[in-house]
Amino acid sequence: MRNQINSLKKVTLFKLLKPHHSVLTTGITTLIHFLVSITFFFLFSFSLFAQDQTFTVTQSGFKYFINGEEAPVILIEKGKTYRFDTSDSSLGGHPLRFGNSANSGNLPNLYEKYGTVGSTGSYFDLTVPSNSSITSLYYYCNTHNNMGNAFDFFEPSSIEVTIYSNTLDNDTNGSVNKGIVSAEDTIEYTIEVENISTSPISGLTLTSYFQDIGESSYNENGLTLTFVDTGGSAEGILSVGETAEYNATYIFDSAATAGTVQLYVEAVGSSGGQTDNELDYSDNGDDSDGNTNGDIIRDPNVTAIGDEITSMAVTKVADIPSQRLYPPFPDGDEDPNWYQGEPVVGEIWSWTVEVYNDGSADLTNITMFDDEITSLYGSTDRLTILNIQNSTPRLPVHVISDQGSEQGVLLVGEKATYTAYIIVDQETIDGGGVKNCLGEVQASNANDTSVVISENTSTDLCVESETVQDPSIRVKKSASLPTGGNSIGDEILYTIEVENTGNVTLDISKTKDANGVPIDWEFTENFNDGYGNSIANDLSDITLVVSQDQNTSTAGTLAPGNRAIFEVSYTITELAASSGEVQNQITVSG
Repeated sequence: MRNQINSLKKVTLFKLLKPHHSVLTTGITTLIHFLVSITFFFLFSFSLFAQDQTFTVTQSGFKYFINGEEAPVILIEKGKTYRFDTSDSSLGGHPLRFGNSANSGNLPNLYEKYGTVGSTGSYFDLTVPSNSSITSLYYYCNTHNNMGNAFDFFEPSSIEVTIYSNTLDNDTNGSVNKGIVSAEDTIEYTIEVENISTSPISGLTLTSYFQDIGESSYNENGLTLTFVDTGGSAEGILSVGETAEYNATYIFDSAATAGTVQLYVEAVGSSGGQTDNELDYSDNGDDSDGNTNGDIIRDPNVTAIGDEITSMAVTKVADIPSQRLYPPFPDGDEDPNWYQGEPVVGEIWSWTVEVYNDGSADLTNITMFDDEITSLYGSTDRLTILNIQNSTPRLPVHVISDQGSEQGVLLVGEKATYTAYIIVDQETIDGGGVKNCLGEVQASNANDTSVVISENTSTDLCVESETVQDPSIRVKKSASLPTGGNSIGDEILYTIEVENTGNVTLDISKTKDANGVPIDWEFTENFNDGYGNSIANDLSDITLVVSQDQNTSTAGTLAPGNRAIFEVSYTITELAASSGEVQNQITVSG
């Protein structure tokens, strides 16, 4: 950690017309105290902020305990400073030292000692220079053998492993253990392995270390890890920025009444043409414990009998107009055109999401992900949720919590209501309605943020809202004689007006080119002379004259309420002239 303190010096000048000795002395004394305070502040700030991580050291049974763990191997990085707090009174008579062998070889050039071990304010700052060639380093007691252990040096890894745990309460309502971790409850572990480097990683393998109730050490591969997904790559491979997910499950024994279980994971991979050069140990997701990566001191996920159960229930429904909770939009006193029955273009369609804390622990960090709206039929292009947020895709807006908590927090038994809406457009109607799927809702235990739960299903959080499609079309035809006569060789010009009188967009083209531009149209014709004989006429000559929908000429479509005008001509033949008349009927399909 690098800290920099900037100070601005402001000097105020006083003009003493009649200096008094006591005043001058007091001023000098105050100035000296001020300078001493400033100097002490800078010195204290330097010593306080210089270290990269702090370890609390205690002693019991002639063993050093580091952050509560008995004589662990400590991983450190050269060039960084690590503070060992030795102020605990249990350390009296057990002077800590750092050397090149297990019980000797003191290396005072690597550390600075402050105070007396076992006394208030005592600590060591240990730094191994970046260019140091040292390969072996230990912490030990200068009086008693075998109280400490070794340091291992590591390089920053290109992978980051995090474990999240969630306990499922398998007790029935009314049970005395309902709401707390107890026998036969299930722990679900989610292990995420992220490639944080600029190079792909291959040969990725994971090893679990699990300590069950009553056990004093970890069992290698004590829990089975099941590969779930990477988002693209095969198992064992991580592209740059990719995250692999694994799952593990543990069920408490039916006779369990007390104790804890612990899990951490080791990940090893290869990159840059090397083999097994990437190593990382899991972080439990809770940085408030002072352990932010699990590399220096193992950072297991710990679950104890009697812990609170973290749980939530999420529901999502389409609003019933008469029961809609008025959301904080549109702005001001605007009277929105809410959907009241069969939706029409311009009306507002809304959904309500409710998140209920049905566990025994308060929840925090409640987050929603990826509220996706697609058409029920036809195009699956994403539609836009219209609300006040700037996220992409936009997410439901928090409306109210029934116990008054702010957004992102839920007390036990509290329910939060969220809402989202779209303004119905023609795409909504053409698609037959919309399917609104909330991708995932996550939350953390407010007392232990390493416990993360989520609601993430592809169906339970989806709501389908269907529109009734009512396609309808009206055709009006007229005829004229542009050549002035109605005998052999004269031309009859038919003008066809097509109007979309339904509520869905119609495609009235028959065939299109490679760019989707219509070539000919979906017209059929019954054409007969006065004798009842069928007359052949080339309908491919039908041309679009004008349309109120600009998409007619480019895509062949006609939106509701719009009209398009077409023309086609017929040259009178001798047979048709001799029959005395021609009869023409045109049908349009869409």
